Amino acid sequence: MGDFFKGLNIGTRILSKAGSTIFSRYVACEEKMGPHTLVPIIIKRGKGPYLYDYDGNRFVDFYMSAGSLLTGHAHPRITKVFKSWLGRGYAAGYLTASHELLARRFFHLYFGNTSWKQDELMWIFVDSSEAAKNSLFSLLSGNRCRCRAFFLDGEKGIHRGDNKNRNIEVFSKDFRSLGRSQPRNGDLVFFTFDASLAAHDVELIFNRLHEKGVFIATDETHFSSYLRFRAHPNLLASVCARIFGPWSVSGFSFGAIAVKNGVFAKKRENSDFPPLQETLWFVSSPPLHKIKAATAFTHLLEAGGGIGGLIEKQEFFFERLNPEYFKQIDGMIFVKWGTEPARNFEHYSLLLLEKGFYFPPVYIAPLALSFAHTEEILNKCAEKLNSIFQSIDR
Repeated sequence: MGDFFKGLNIGTRILSKAGSTIFSRYVACEEKMGPHTLVPIIIKRGKGPYLYDYDGNRFVDFYMSAGSLLTGHAHPRITKVFKSWLGRGYAAGYLTASHELLARRFFHLYFGNTSWKQDELMWIFVDSSEAAKNSLFSLLSGNRCRCRAFFLDGEKGIHRGDNKNRNIEVFSKDFRSLGRSQPRNGDLVFFTFDASLAAHDVELIFNRLHEKGVFIATDETHFSSYLRFRAHPNLLASVCARIFGPWSVSGFSFGAIAVKNGVFAKKRENSDFPPLQETLWFVSSPPLHKIKAATAFTHLLEAGGGIGGLIEKQEFFFERLNPEYFKQIDGMIFVKWGTEPARNFEHYSLLLLEKGFYFPPVYIAPLALSFAHTEEILNKCAEKLNSIFQSIDR
């Protein structure tokens, strides 16, 4: 494959420019902390499973924009849809028949193994995953007493999203005991199912929150969180809303909210706010080209075997990796915790770049594959990665 594993010249031409104000901080960091500090490569373009920098180096991308690019970089069909529909009206905020079609496509592909029913849901599409969270919170706060937003994941514990923006540790590390500043009746919790949590612990969390009347929304804006819920669909029984992010439109900024109908019928007592379904027009939908691109992406995903097809590709790759250095959780591949590459991940990320691999920036993030990673590429990558990781241990 020619220069498939071409070595990396540390520091790109754009970094070496004296007038660079954006990237000079990284150069200063390298001078201060020594030669092993990771100098970021500056990407010129991406195509399929590859990234290219300004020095002509090519990297196999196992980051894929935090797992968002399920079809790979610059898929021609997605690009064609964007170019075509940009010329037919850019402004956001209008509902079209395409929204209903996309809602049905999303349900078909992402809800098939759950107890959720299509006719029991209402969908809201917005311009980004952050806009989805803000919209859901704003709508609920107008209809619920004392509504506060909490964000919960395994690595960071839980923090409250308010003007003070201060961290409040509510759950212990094993999430089995609650603190005094816990979410209460009417509050909203956005839950990210990261790799540090076991399904049993999540079940305990959800049971405690559900008993207290807390509104649970799954934060599936990262593909890894979606895959974990996909592997444990029973956990969604007490969930009232699910939020999806840019991976559902192959990497472009996008947000989707699926809310159970029962939530929309509730109205706070003595509130001037109308029932929730009558306030949805306050939420601005994304421009039509994003709706069309998301629909095109669902067809590409289905043609590739759906999410199950992508998980099969992950399993194919994992079977060829050395299990001493890699492990798999709910279909995702991680660098094994406690290994030498994990303990000094920043240094070995630089080595992987030199060998032609673009890995996630932290070892606790999963490797991300796309349908653009062919079996031929994965076979060669596995062989090379096994050799690199074995050389690290010597």
